[in-house]
Order: sequence, then structure tokens, then C-alpha cells
Amino acid sequence: MAEVDFSDFESAKAWFETQTIEVRHLMSSQAALRVSANLCLSGTNHFDTLVLTSFRALLTSAGRGIGRPADVDWVAASSAAYSAVVSATPSRRSAGLSTSDAALSAADAAALSASNAPSNATRSAAGSAHYSAPNVTNFAARSASKAAVFAASILGEGKDLHGYPVWLDITVPPAILENHYQFLKMLAADPKWQFWHDWYLAMWEGRFENWDLAFEVIKIEKKVWEQGAEAVATEIERIQAKYFTTQHPLAETIQLNPETNRFFATPIPIQNAPLIGALLSRVQDSVEDATLGNNGLNEQSREVRVLNRTLSRYSNDPQRVEMDFTSVAVGLRRQIHDTAELPNSEDNLALLEAVEDGVRGIRAAHSDVAENRLIIAQQSLRELSADQVELLEDAKPVLVAISEDIMAEDFAADIPSLINDALLPLPSGAPALPGADAATRVFNRVSHIRLMYDRFVQGGAKAFDSKTFKTARLGLTAISMLSALVSLGLVLFGVM
Repeated sequence: MAEVDFSDFESAKAWFETQTIEVRHLMSSQAALRVSANLCLSGTNHFDTLVLTSFRALLTSAGRGIGRPADVDWVAASSAAYSAVVSATPSRRSAGLSTSDAALSAADAAALSASNAPSNATRSAAGSAHYSAPNVTNFAARSASKAAVFAASILGEGKDLHGYPVWLDITVPPAILENHYQFLKMLAADPKWQFWHDWYLAMWEGRFENWDLAFEVIKIEKKVWEQGAEAVATEIERIQAKYFTTQHPLAETIQLNPETNRFFATPIPIQNAPLIGALLSRVQDSVEDATLGNNGLNEQSREVRVLNRTLSRYSNDPQRVEMDFTSVAVGLRRQIHDTAELPNSEDNLALLEAVEDGVRGIRAAHSDVAENRLIIAQQSLRELSADQVELLEDAKPVLVAISEDIMAEDFAADIPSLINDALLPLPSGAPALPGADAATRVFNRVSHIRLMYDRFVQGGAKAFDSKTFKTARLGLTAISMLSALVSLGLVLFGVM
């Protein structure tokens, strides 16, 4: 690939004229992201408006660069994002050169498909790449040009530019790096910037992958964007909650009991009841045989307790049966075949076979349960930080208080399992990570409740009474606690 000199605007422009609009967007959005931290210099009078409009432009341009979903009108989205930044950008004199140029770089990135005219697109792309570190220092400008050359080389090799840090392996200019850290602090200090903080940092580090979620944010209606950062944050919270419920489903519905003002879960009906009933009866008989003999199992063994509880309380809930049976099958298989903690006896092998057949039967009869298992099996859950553990600790009594029956009991059991497993490795040497099944139950249900919040709080549902939520040490309101939990679920499952 021929060397491109991005320190010279005409050379950059000539190179961009040969590129697709996707490449122009990739280059332009990355270039603008390199200096977007300069927005931290905008001051309180302009910060919210400039950051929101600039991030909207950057997200739109970056998304346009990686693909074109049929349900996104890129010309309209980019035009709106470009116009918003330009109208919101204060004069260079009042806001400072670095701040204005950072915002206008974002505008240039979005302008690429605001018009399909190649000359306009080329000028915007070349300008953003050439001026990706304007008015800082000569060193910064040279570094930005070098990074642009590297980016062009990466694209020339057919690689995904968004898979690399925005500065690639170029030393970040000190002034920009200082602003970067300051910008992150400012975003982290206000909950309304949670999504944008996570997105900006992931893009800066080259690890953002969830473009399906990003496209939903890009499609937020114009009237919501015009209401400001708070309104956009609320809409993003709804998008995230809906995303979690669809990407990590449970075969159940969440409803509010109008008499008790508490939430409860209703499982989907059992399909092929005779077959499932026979499978469950076989498991129950196998449990009795295994606990009566000299097989290392008794009524206090975890696997026996889980199976007995499932058979007596959850036999009409295919999702719960599948989750519990899978957990038991994994435990029995490990203890019998891997660690030899349990003898390789006929009764133990019969129990393992009965449980595994039960799992297969449930999945065969319920395609939605089988699909959920596939999703769960692919999860690699992240460790919990001290702050995240504290959030779950505070959320537990609240979630139990606003739920009833099995759902309340699940919250009471599942949340401690997430916290304890995250803090202390089990004696058996199991990995110090929360169980995916328990995590799916907790965060799927919280996401459903968050989606129901706006509708029920307007009707005066006592489940969201402020007194209930004041039991939390963190002092979070109903909506802020639910939103924080949804965000935690997305982080824990690697979505953000």
C-alpha cells in the first residue's frame, strides 16, 4: 500500500477519494475520537450540549463505518447528528480552540453521509483525519498524522479498525491523555453519562463490539435527542433493559399483582406433559435409590437438595427445571468422573443419566428453553468489583420486598450466590465467578421490572414506593437502582 502523508491535506484528500464511504467513516470517526476528550474543556455552560451532540455524531459515524442495517436511515441520522453539533458548537473564542475543534471533528465525522456527494464526504473525512489533533502542539499534530497513516495501513490489510485503540500504538500526546482522564472522571460523576462513558472508553481502547445495541441508540427519535442528555439517558436505559431481556431470555413472563403491588413470575406452560412427567418421576426415583445406598449422597448433599426442591416446587416450570437439572448434571459429572469425590456406582450413574435425559427432554419439548441454554453456555461472566457487590447487597432487600412467592425467594437466594461466588472461591476450586443461570434470572427479571417501571409508576403502583427503596444504604431512587442493576447486568455479561 502506498504511503499516505496525512500531514498534507491535499494528499489526504486524494487518498480518501479512492475509498468507500465506510472506510471514510471509519477513519473520520477514529480521528475525531482521538481528540474528543478535549470536550472536557468546554465548561459548565456548554458541556452537556456539546458532549451529547458530539457523541451522537461520533456514534453515528462509527456505526456507519461498520455496516448498514436496513432499518437505519444513515443519511437522515448523519444529517441530524451533523446539524446538532454545528448548531450547538459555541464560537472558538468563547469555548476555546481545542473544545470547538473536538466538537467540529465529530461533526465532520457525521457529515460523511449527510450528503451522498463524494466531494463533501471526501472533504469531511480527509479533514477529520488531517486535523485529528488540532491546536494542541506540533507533536500532537504529527502524532495524529502518524496514527492516520497506521489506520490506513490496517484498513488496507482488511482488518477491523474498531478492534484497535484509537491511537493505535502511537504515543498519545500528553495534553490529550491528560484531558482523556479528566473527561472520564467528568462522565463517571453523573449517571446520565453512564452509557457514553462506557462506550467512549471501549472505543478509545478498541474493544467495543455491541453494535446491535449501538444501532438502537442511533435510532432514538429526534425529539428525544432535542430534550437533552437526561431524556436520552432515560431512553437508553429502556433500550438496554429491552436488549437484555431479548438477548438473555427466560421462558416466563413478569407481572404485577394488583392486590399486593408486588411482582411475580409466571412460567410458560409445560409442553408434552406426559413425557416431562415421566422424566421427572424417573429422576425422583433415582434420587431415592442414590441416597439409600452407599453412594456418597444424602439429603444434605447439594445435588440432592436442588433436585428435591425442583421436583417438589418447580415441576411446572420448564425453564427452572432445565436450569437446576443442568447445574446438578454438571456437578455430578465432575464429582463422579473428574475428581472421584463420588463413587462410580450404578446408582450414581443412573441418577446422572436420569438428570441428563431430563435436561434433553425439556430442551426437545421447549425450543425457547433450548435457545436460552445455548446463550447461557456461551457466556463468560466477569468478576464483580467491590462497588458492584455493594450495589447487589443493597438491591437484595429491595428486590425481595417488591416481589412475591418464588420470584422473591429466587432473589433472596440468587443474589447471595452471585456475591459469595465472586468474593470467595469455593473449596472445590470452582472458578470465582457467579453462576450464569442465577445471573440470568436476576438481571433478566430486573430488566423486565425496569421496562415496566414507567407504566406502573404513573399508575401509582406501591411496589415503587419511595419508602421501600430508601431501605438501601446507597440511597438510590427506584429508577436509578433499577437502571444501575441493568447496567451491571450488561457489564457482567460482557455487553458493555
